[in-house]
Amino acid sequence: MIYSLYSKRYVAVLTVIVGILYLFSGRAMALEYEYLLQSEWGGGGMSTLIVRNNTDAPVTHWQVNFSWLGDEHVDFAWNATVNQSGNTVTATCNPSFCVIPPGEAKAFGFVFSASQKSIIPTSIVVKADGGATEPPGPVTPTPELPTTPPNTIVHDQFNYVLGTQTIYPLYGFTNDGRLVETAKEIKSLGSNLLKFSLSPYSYQDLVTNYQSYAYQFVKLARDVPDFKQVLDMDFAYYMIWLEDSGHWMDNNGMDQQELDLQYSKIYNLAEYLLTTYNNTGKTFMFGNWELDWQLVKTVEVDPATGNSVERYDDSVVELPDLRIQGLIDFLNIRQKAIDDALANVPHNNVSILQYIEVNRVESAMQGKERVTNMVLPHTNADLVSYSAYDIPNKAENADINKLDAAMTDALNFIDSHLPAKAGVPFDNRVFIGEYGYASSWFLDHGDKAGETQALLTKGMMKVALNWGTPFILYWQIYDNEWDGYLQNYRGFWLVDQNGVKQPSYFLHQNFLTQAKAWVADFTALHDRPPTSEEYRQQALKIIDAL
Repeated sequence: MIYSLYSKRYVAVLTVIVGILYLFSGRAMALEYEYLLQSEWGGGGMSTLIVRNNTDAPVTHWQVNFSWLGDEHVDFAWNATVNQSGNTVTATCNPSFCVIPPGEAKAFGFVFSASQKSIIPTSIVVKADGGATEPPGPVTPTPELPTTPPNTIVHDQFNYVLGTQTIYPLYGFTNDGRLVETAKEIKSLGSNLLKFSLSPYSYQDLVTNYQSYAYQFVKLARDVPDFKQVLDMDFAYYMIWLEDSGHWMDNNGMDQQELDLQYSKIYNLAEYLLTTYNNTGKTFMFGNWELDWQLVKTVEVDPATGNSVERYDDSVVELPDLRIQGLIDFLNIRQKAIDDALANVPHNNVSILQYIEVNRVESAMQGKERVTNMVLPHTNADLVSYSAYDIPNKAENADINKLDAAMTDALNFIDSHLPAKAGVPFDNRVFIGEYGYASSWFLDHGDKAGETQALLTKGMMKVALNWGTPFILYWQIYDNEWDGYLQNYRGFWLVDQNGVKQPSYFLHQNFLTQAKAWVADFTALHDRPPTSEEYRQQALKIIDAL
């Protein structure tokens, strides 16, 4: 098997921080670099090198030189152009990664091959803005941070189905970071499920200090305090965005090096979570943001400004074969990494699943080439998330009977394209990963806008429960969208920008309060928890009574 070399992998992270002086505008300025040996396997490994600007002036261009001790060779790199001559390596920043503002950092990474056990390179030298560097100081290894086990085991592992999420929240009210604050708010709502993004770019307060950690999933989960804190919280279910799709979006497919890199990153994160949260009762689900938009995405240059413009054109019917195949390979290598980690890493009462998120289901039903009809049938994913706006947000589907009919057709269509797979711990494998109704759509309702929003939300809850989706996630706890025309938030929220809890918040809270009480009473009476079908029937009754 191609990936048998991963069966005995381990994570070896060695951090080296060295202060370097360089000349810029006649002044001596201090830089730091950080070299991370992220993973190692027979025949090679993967590393990241971070350049941090600890000065009061921006760096506009940087270059890193280093030497290998043995026969290591850089095979594949990102965020920098890497050339190697003999044992000497030169890495020059790619244009979009060259500027480093004061106090911030940029990073590049690479996969390398080697015939012997890997050792960190020597003579690492950073040059910035064309200035010469002073010789580096002594290398001081920093021991790997110990893994701190969570303080508590999950108290309630029952799946109550209804929940919400926190991604790019635009406001906050406490001294906690945005992610931690919103996670606490979701917990106080009564939910034992948290959906978030494992990226510093998704939380404004994390960008400055941790943007260099982007796409380094183990480092983010383990070493960024906010991510570690929410992973240690008393949530039973985590849905985690792991955005790393660039490799398949170039219309050239996924080559072996790109597959190896993706496998390594997902395997290492799965290994870390299975080990760290062993016996906690947590279920982690790895996924992505709306893959249909990514599938049809193009990047064009605006001739007037010269700037790159991203376009998402849902009118496209046919897509490049290699783009479709690249996404298939990307998703399958992630699933293989998860499955291999589950097979290789000793664990108990902790689990990891993958979900694929689709969002243009109606387009697929019309025959356009989309994820549901062109990608999903060729994957081995555990679950499918439907980011449901295309059908629920049509004006005619404000009628719950029409919504029920249209959503039933859509969910059945997704399910019919999902290959069978044993061992997934849910009766159905298609869930609602996002849905929502912006309160700004109902400005003419005045102070009743929130009630209209809650009424539509309740209808969507009933429709999805009636079909039997294992999760129904409202978008979202705090709003993440600012409307430039209205000069206000769009109103995708449970708590508004003034800290006011909306009717949809209390809809969720009241449901969860009653659902938990019923599950506790049922368990006490029958000496077992209810089945998912027994719970679903009761959940529909609770929704009707709210």
